[in-house]
Amino acid sequence: MEVLTLVLSVIGAISGFVLIWNLIVQYVRDRSFYRLFPKHSDIIITCSTRRSSNEAVNIPTTVEDSLAQASVQVAFTKYGIAHRVKLHNHLTHDEKVGNLFLIAGLRSNVIMAELNEAGLLPFRFTPTPTGGHIIVNRANQKMHPDTQPGVYDYAIVGILKNPWAPPESSARIYFAAGLDGLGTWAAATQLVEKPRHLCRYLKAHDISTRSGFEALLKASSLGALSPSTSIGEVVPLQA
Repeated sequence: MEVLTLVLSVIGAISGFVLIWNLIVQYVRDRSFYRLFPKHSDIIITCSTRRSSNEAVNIPTTVEDSLAQASVQVAFTKYGIAHRVKLHNHLTHDEKVGNLFLIAGLRSNVIMAELNEAGLLPFRFTPTPTGGHIIVNRANQKMHPDTQPGVYDYAIVGILKNPWAPPESSARIYFAAGLDGLGTWAAATQLVEKPRHLCRYLKAHDISTRSGFEALLKASSLGALSPSTSIGEVVPLQA
C-alpha cells in the first residue's frame, strides 16, 4: 500500500510538473506572438493570385501559397488578431496604408513587387536570364545556393514600417515571400507558428522586436507537414 501511494505521488508530481511546464511554454509563445503582432492590430492578409491582372483573380498561385494564407488566418483567429483577407490587386488606397501581411513573391503579389522595388529591403528579389528570380543583397550578390523545387527553397521574411503610410502612422508590413511556394509557406509559418524561435533569434542578434527586421530563410520540405526552417542572415529595419 505504501509503495502504491508513493508511485501515485510520483505520478502526480510528474503530471503537475508537465502541466506547469506546458503553461510556461504557452505563456512564452503567446508573449512572443504579441511582440510581433500587437493585440490592437487590424491586419489585411494580402494574398496572391496566379496572375496580377484581373483575370482568374481567385486562383491561388500555388498550393503552398494557399497553405501560407491558411496558417496566417488560423494563427490570427487563435490569438484574437483582427484581420481580413483581400487579393493583392484589390486593395484600396486606405487599405494599402494600413497593416498588411504580404504573401508570395513578385510574380503573384503586386504589393510585394512594389515593396521589392522601393529600395527598403537589404535582401531583395532580382530576375535571372532564365526568367526566374534569386535573392541578392544591396551589392547585388546572390545570397543562397541553387534551390531544388519541392525539396528546399529560400525566402525573405520580415517586418517593417509601412512606407506608404503617413509619417505619424504606426502601420506595419509583414512579408513572407519565397522563390517558390515552399519558401513562401515556410516564411509565413516562421512568423505565425514559431514566434518564440524567431524572437529568441532576434534577441541573440540584438534586434528589438519593436523594430523591424528582414531575414533570409531556408525552407526544407517535410511533405504534408509545415516545412522546417533555418534562419540565415538577419538585419534590422526601421519599423
